[in-house]
Amino acid sequence: MRCLIPVALAALLASPAWAQLRLENEAPPPAPKPYQYATPEQLAEARGPELGACERSSFKASKPFAENINAASSAFSAGDWVAALNAVERARPHAQPGAQMTAVAQIEVASIIQLSGEIAAIPKLEALVQSPCIGHGVRQDFTRILQQARAAPAITPPH
Repeated sequence: MRCLIPVALAALLASPAWAQLRLENEAPPPAPKPYQYATPEQLAEARGPELGACERSSFKASKPFAENINAASSAFSAGDWVAALNAVERARPHAQPGAQMTAVAQIEVASIIQLSGEIAAIPKLEALVQSPCIGHGVRQDFTRILQQARAAPAITPPH
């Protein structure tokens, strides 16, 4: 009988039922920590000075900037390119570096293209394409326009 008890105990400890019982009695894994959201300032700092300027400037717009950029956008949508350029010039002094200056540049470049063609807008297009605040799709569009402008034959005035 003395030999039978250790053998039976060894068989019980090695059985799958005992293993399942041990797993059920173990402590549960620790709960995951709640996710902490970064503040806008932390995001801007993490993305570097250029992208940080894009995000910081987009949070607060002055009233003169908002009024003039909205007027420029409305004039551009209505097809009044000269009024759009005038409103952009009024908005420029109130624009903060980053996203607001990029918005000013986008309307300005688009108005110049409508008034004078792509070739006249090449210098401003080059600066706009290099801006870190411009979106990927918009950058692709303006890059395509810039390539078309560079590929266009130069128009020489008659002598």
